[in-house]
Amino acid sequence: MRRWKKLTEAASVLYGRHFDTSLITHEATQGTPMVRVGDVTTGKANSYFTGPIPSPPMKYLVKKGDIIVSMSGNFNVNRWNYHDALLDLRVMRIRGKQNSSSTDYLFHYLQPVFKQIESATSGNRTKNLTAKKINEIEVFLPEYKEQQRIAEILNGYHDKIDEIKQQIEQQQKLLITFRDELFDIEDEPETITTTLGEICLNIYGGGTPKTNIAEYYQGNIPWLRTQEVDWNLIDDTEMKISQTAVDHSQAELIPPGCVIVAMYGCTAGKAAINRIPLCTNQACCNLKIDPRKALPEYVFHWLQHEHPSLKALGEGPRGNLNASKIKSYPIIIPPIAEQHRIVNDIDTINNNIAALERQVTLLSKQYENERDQLLRDGQGA
Repeated sequence: MRRWKKLTEAASVLYGRHFDTSLITHEATQGTPMVRVGDVTTGKANSYFTGPIPSPPMKYLVKKGDIIVSMSGNFNVNRWNYHDALLDLRVMRIRGKQNSSSTDYLFHYLQPVFKQIESATSGNRTKNLTAKKINEIEVFLPEYKEQQRIAEILNGYHDKIDEIKQQIEQQQKLLITFRDELFDIEDEPETITTTLGEICLNIYGGGTPKTNIAEYYQGNIPWLRTQEVDWNLIDDTEMKISQTAVDHSQAELIPPGCVIVAMYGCTAGKAAINRIPLCTNQACCNLKIDPRKALPEYVFHWLQHEHPSLKALGEGPRGNLNASKIKSYPIIIPPIAEQHRIVNDIDTINNNIAALERQVTLLSKQYENERDQLLRDGQGA
């Protein structure tokens, strides 16, 4: 028997409740695990409720393997991979019904459904998923054994992706430890301690052309904004400006190979290296490194190593830095040959991580294609 059914009829759907935030902690040794909006992407608890369990005690419980959906912001779909937990407000739990609907099947089926709803939901700020919209969702249920067959195939992709993600996490932890060891060089021979400003040939600023003049944003000169600076190599930018914009603003064209340090907002203290000539906004401090003193790549890795300390120098509610703080920030400089060795060692691990991430991207695309094909075949049978 194959049929379309309302999601609320085909599965057990539960909405979370409000929990007193004053009784919520991030200490794992205290309280009961919670599923909050921010936990949906990881499938693991980051918060714990220290108050009494609501009555009846089983009502707001999420078990390992349940489907969880964030109902605010992005409508993400995931499986809960943690211990039994309480369901917080703006999170939904979905669980299949025995011998009728498979939880695993619904997990795969509902991912594109909620993504489509998210795309179609309007909202100037935060998007919210309503119970009314959920009540409108229909799901196609083939025979239960067929649901299990489809789920088994698709679970195989997820298992492979999860395995590679674990390898990435291990490599990232290794990188942090390895980088700390590589930069423990203060007492090495021929090593000096200086400042970022002292190793630069030039320090370029940036600027934002007037946004109310359309002509300024109709050129082909790459213009980098702070939010694009995230420990990356810059080969292109999201926005372009004209030569007229450069002529009538503080923006200036900087040469390739600069270490670009973000100064404002959530990316403050992060760095990038541009591989093309470009301009930046005023929230970037652009360091042209003297090649006789240091490699740009070495400075880049040093800043990543030092990021917590540099970011801690930020001021104001957004933790903003300024060019003076960046120029005066200390850096340990070994001989150029040693800098090459450090850069090569770090890049080896980074390349391993990048290769694993490409595998995840490829498998994710294969998974989506297989999922869509299996679901289409099931409905057409």
